[in-house]
Amino acid sequence: MKLLFRDFKMGVKSALFLGANEERITNRIAMLKLYYRAIVLPMIISVIIGAILISFYGSLPNILIESILPYMSIGILSGISPSITIEASIIFLYLILFPFAIMTFSLVFHFISKILLRLYNGTQTNTFSASIYAALPFVLFFWVLMIPQLGAIFYVLLIWSIIAFVYASSAKHNISKGRALGSLASFAIVTLLVGFAFIGFLALL
Repeated sequence: MKLLFRDFKMGVKSALFLGANEERITNRIAMLKLYYRAIVLPMIISVIIGAILISFYGSLPNILIESILPYMSIGILSGISPSITIEASIIFLYLILFPFAIMTFSLVFHFISKILLRLYNGTQTNTFSASIYAALPFVLFFWVLMIPQLGAIFYVLLIWSIIAFVYASSAKHNISKGRALGSLASFAIVTLLVGFAFIGFLALL
């Protein structure tokens, strides 16, 4: 248990970008190791809270969580009780979906911000590292969002993630924090424009 708390604390320090060696972690394996060490305790807490909520409500009452955890209708889970299904979904979310989402975001962000807009000259590995730091607030405190009365914490975690990404991008790509924030804002604008264009295209079909 002491080891779990130590790794969780390490994750929080990394999300705050307070670790002494954060700037020197430069490869994907080390970043994934940081991620998987930090999530063990939050994942256990999330599973316990999920089981408690299922026992009281029969499902997860928070609409945000229900949209993220659609019970992962995988064949082997068919017919299994909702409690076990939710717990398996949470574990799958932490071990597979979160890392996949982080990797996908880092690839798309790097393509738009560096290759298309040429806003920085750093490597995709550094972008992936910054994405891990930005994701840590959500993955470390995902269990808080599962509690119906605390759903507003989402906005606190969102702001924290943005700040973490800006600080990490600045350090990893050796650019100013203003430029890092600008690259994130530019990415958001381009993504929205592409999304609206795609929706408009579908409306014309």
